[in-house]
Amino acid sequence: MARTVTTAIAALAMVLNVAAAVLLQSLPDDPYHLATAFGLYSQFGGAVSAIGLEHALLVGVFANYVLLDAAVCSAPRLLVLRFFSGFRERVCEAPWAATEHRTDPSGTVLFAELGWSQTKCLRIWWGLQAVLYTGLVAATLLHLLLALHVRAYANCLHAREQAPGDEAEEAGEKTSSQRGRSMG
Repeated sequence: MARTVTTAIAALAMVLNVAAAVLLQSLPDDPYHLATAFGLYSQFGGAVSAIGLEHALLVGVFANYVLLDAAVCSAPRLLVLRFFSGFRERVCEAPWAATEHRTDPSGTVLFAELGWSQTKCLRIWWGLQAVLYTGLVAATLLHLLLALHVRAYANCLHAREQAPGDEAEEAGEKTSSQRGRSMG
């Protein structure tokens, strides 16, 4: 089962990283070259995800990448939470009584035209925030748990690769000690 989950994680990571790399390459270049940097990171992630998952070393490399990716992706997720929390003032705390300004570019008058009060807008906004917060925290925790799962599978493969060699060495030592006893 661990191999199946790891293979599924690798396939999903490869598809998402390749899609992100293609999307980021189509964005216009910015002064900080963020799209290029994130595109290269996505290409690296796609390459690491595409490597074979049979050898413990390759699975270990992939596991370390997934752990690093979980840590790297946590910061942008937290920034999204912070960024999203600032929209409440723009959406719900606009001049609700000013319905004569039907061309208000902020879109808040649209809520007033729907018959929504500021209280109803705030309730809906808090519900959306709760769903977003819960989803982002769950995604971060799931990312971390899956990374730890892949790491455990890599350790299991490494232990399996070490075990046959250890048994052969122990068997070799037993035969040489048995030979020494029969000669003496």
